[in-house]
Amino acid sequence: MEEDKAPLLAATLVSEELFSGWGVRTLGLSCRGYNPVSYHNGSIWPHDNILTVWGLRKYGFMDEAQKILAALLDASSFFDYRLPELFVGMERQEHNFPVKYPTSCSPQAWAAGATLLFIRSLLGLEPNLPQGKLILAPVLPSGITSLRLEGVPMGSSRLSLEVRDGKVKLLKAPPRLEIVLEEKS
Repeated sequence: MEEDKAPLLAATLVSEELFSGWGVRTLGLSCRGYNPVSYHNGSIWPHDNILTVWGLRKYGFMDEAQKILAALLDASSFFDYRLPELFVGMERQEHNFPVKYPTSCSPQAWAAGATLLFIRSLLGLEPNLPQGKLILAPVLPSGITSLRLEGVPMGSSRLSLEVRDGKVKLLKAPPRLEIVLEEKS
């Protein structure tokens, strides 16, 4: 992407046009064919949202990434913390819950897999095992004060860590792995 277009894209993704309050829709409110109950023309797909968060974070748009992460986390509480394939793209102020899509699969492979990138996005986790480095830049959404991971495979070893109030505590780290803590960007 051309760098000068990134701020406009980030703003558009979290604007009322695309952001429902539960996540980013597949089609904007003013687009011809928009229908929040349509499979592809206005619904919310958690895996697309997580990929969006990852991209926003990569470009340094932390506020926008956090807004989407927090919305998905809120939505997940209505699905027993197992995000479905998709859900309806209605406005959050219309309903105080995300509306289930009638034929959405749950569990569903890419929605379940999105959870891993969700956690990586929260932690800013960038493993580079060939170079022996692990970069962490955690930013938890408002209202979440801690996150703990245990036994995450990292090469031939395991990683366990806790983030509490913005501070990282390594509980177990692979030998000869340099942990690089980056400041919030």
